[in-house]
Parts: sequence; structure tokens; C-alpha cells
Amino acid sequence: MLELRVKKIIDVSTRFDGDAVITILADRGQNGAVNKAGQAIGKDLLGYVIRLLKPKKKRSLDANAYMWVLCDKIAEKIQSTKEAVYQSAIRSVGVFTDVQVPEEAVKSLASGWEHNGTGWFAELVDSVADVKTVRLYYGSSTYDSKQMARLIDEVIVYCKDFDIEYLPPDELERMMQQWGTPG
Repeated sequence: MLELRVKKIIDVSTRFDGDAVITILADRGQNGAVNKAGQAIGKDLLGYVIRLLKPKKKRSLDANAYMWVLCDKIAEKIQSTKEAVYQSAIRSVGVFTDVQVPEEAVKSLASGWEHNGTGWFAELVDSVADVKTVRLYYGSSTYDSKQMARLIDEVIVYCKDFDIEYLPPDELERMMQQWGTPG
């Protein structure tokens, strides 16, 4: 797969025959990818599909780091692990997909899914004959700012439940506003 980060769209036009022409400026440091594209242009490109995707805003490292600090404080209070607290919050408000698989595929699916990281876990939620419904939770590394804010809010609910100090709302808001700022 060839991937280019577009720095700027220089021109978008339509030729007299109705075909579209898009001229882009790629980010520095992508000469290798640009050369690869140039080599591909010399080949038959018919049938290729080019997708333009808007990059997701990266989450604030401060917000993510703070969430882990709170998970650790909660874990200490309840004599658990910060990973268990994190997964509990993911389970409560996280992003998931339900999939139906044959019974013999459940272990393999769960094992492969969980290799993605701590927040990526699977649980059996339904069973009808030999077909199992498995809920696949996504780790917060895939979350957008709204989803991550919900996750942090859930962790703060835990803090309130266990009388653990956390940042005031205005400071939390500042962290969430810095979401798209490179950490």
C-alpha cells in the first residue's frame, strides 16, 4: 500500500473530457513514497483505487498519561491493577463491536484481538447453539477526543466513588482542548 501525507492541495480541476485532475504537495520526508508513486505511474494504474482520508486528531499525551495516573491510584485503593481498572472503564463506556463466530473460533479470535494492547479485549456475550457472540473492545489508542473524554469521565467517577483526588474540571477541560496538539 502506498500512503502519502498531503501537505496541501495545489489544484483541483476538471479536464475538457470530464476527468478530474488533483495536484497535491506531499510532506517533506516522503521522497521514498513519492518515488514509489512515480514508479507506479509508469505502470498501468487502471483499476487502482486512491482514497483520501482525513487524519484523526491525536489525543493529548497529557490526558492519556493522566488517565493512567488515576487508574493507578484507583488500583492502589482497591488493591487491583491499573490495567484492570482501565479495562473496567473501557467495558463501561468504551467502543466495541459484536461479532458472531463458530464456537471453535472464539479462543483464536480473542487471542488475536488481545494482542493489540491492554484495552483490546474480548468477552463472550451470547451463545445460540454453536454460534457465539463475542464483544470486541477497542483500546483507547483508537479513540477520538469525544470517546477519550467519556473514558476519562468514567475514571473520574471511580475516583469520586473511592474518594480519590483528581484535577478540577477547568484543568481537565484544558487537557481535553489540547487533544490535537502534538504531545
